[in-house]
Amino acid sequence: VSQDVTVRNTNQYTYLGSCVTEDGSIASSVKAHCRQKMAQVNKYEAFVKRNSDMPFSVKKKVFTAALTSTLLYASETWISHSAWKEAAPQNHPVIRALLGVRKTTATDLCLIEAGLPPLSQRIKSAQKHALLKLESESRTPR
Repeated sequence: VSQDVTVRNTNQYTYLGSCVTEDGSIASSVKAHCRQKMAQVNKYEAFVKRNSDMPFSVKKKVFTAALTSTLLYASETWISHSAWKEAAPQNHPVIRALLGVRKTTATDLCLIEAGLPPLSQRIKSAQKHALLKLESESRTPR
């Protein structure tokens, strides 16, 4: 049984959680991904504000498990060297919320205090891990 299906042009499409934009630009895809994940950023900031007396280790665990995995989902495909800069405006305020410091506190100081690597380093590490995994899979006989 066949049904009439109309396929229309779209500016952006999300496939398995990754945004693909019409122009094919990695930067615009990352920008679209970040716009979609803004709700999670707001939820985390509200969570930290509501649970200000919660131990830092618990806040950091929630940050790592829930938020970082959401914001950096599929970051190993962000091949452009500057793509991580599109995600930085969302990442930096969340780290400040994690620490409970002012919005004007320097990002580098916050990263050191939280014991977190810079965003670019985290993305490059994920990319390296993915490439090494692909390389090792290609070497194993099937």
